[in-house]
Amino acid sequence: MVIATRVKTALRQAARNLGLGPGVARSAPAYQDEELIRRTEEFNQAAELYWQAICKDPTSRRQILNKPLSTIADTPGLVYRLGLVLDALDLGVGLRVLDFGAGGCWLASFLNRLRCRTVAMDVSPTALALGRDLFESDPRHHLELDPQFLPYDGHHVDLPDESMDRVVMFDAFHHVPNQVEVLAEVFRVLKPGGRAVFGEPGEGHAHTDQSLYESEATGVLENDLDLVDVERKARNAGFSAVLLKPYPQPSLALTVSEYRRLIDGEERLYPMAALREDLRHFYIFILQKGEPR
Repeated sequence: MVIATRVKTALRQAARNLGLGPGVARSAPAYQDEELIRRTEEFNQAAELYWQAICKDPTSRRQILNKPLSTIADTPGLVYRLGLVLDALDLGVGLRVLDFGAGGCWLASFLNRLRCRTVAMDVSPTALALGRDLFESDPRHHLELDPQFLPYDGHHVDLPDESMDRVVMFDAFHHVPNQVEVLAEVFRVLKPGGRAVFGEPGEGHAHTDQSLYESEATGVLENDLDLVDVERKARNAGFSAVLLKPYPQPSLALTVSEYRRLIDGEERLYPMAALREDLRHFYIFILQKGEPR
């Protein structure tokens, strides 16, 4: 996300005032699960601070409300990955969908306009208030479907057992310090046959300049996901299947001749090295609770 410069400055100063953030970032810290769990409240407090600063700045607030059409540079990849996540969700009209880590609720907005019954959940009350503004200001939303905006206390999902058809997390799970606890809660609230779909940054995300800067400036957790570790935690939570979506790189292009030879069976023309490299850096994975229905 592109954040206005004055907001970045305010975030850094506010984080330091509260004793948050690791100081001047040189490289991403290698967190252990025990440390992440111990610092859960700290990371959640940092998320609320982050959203307060965003909402005080008109430019940043407008970018959030316009998401996924925030910037020309970010929109193509974001919309492309959004389409893949929506496909993996296997939605139906009227399904109850939990958008966990909803932030400004832009994804919940799309789901509501697709006529799903949405629950937007986030640790930041400020982010959820912005989401309410988004829903109430746009007449395309189906307010008769009673969209909900529920605060998350960092540990417990305040929903009944087996009450949701789907759960989605988009750019959210890598911010979660207590992943075992969250996966157990996601499993609990999903109906049998339901699924949770994640769209998350992959290898090296925590080491990018943007992630290092935001971690130092705000204290928000930026963490790399290890797929083997995610699968182990998901299985232990009770999920019956962990599936990955091997999507193609959207910027790939072939000449007409190459394209025709490829579809006629000359498979070596497909740039598999580029596909593999792209798949390293953004994961789309599905956690299935029993047989799909």
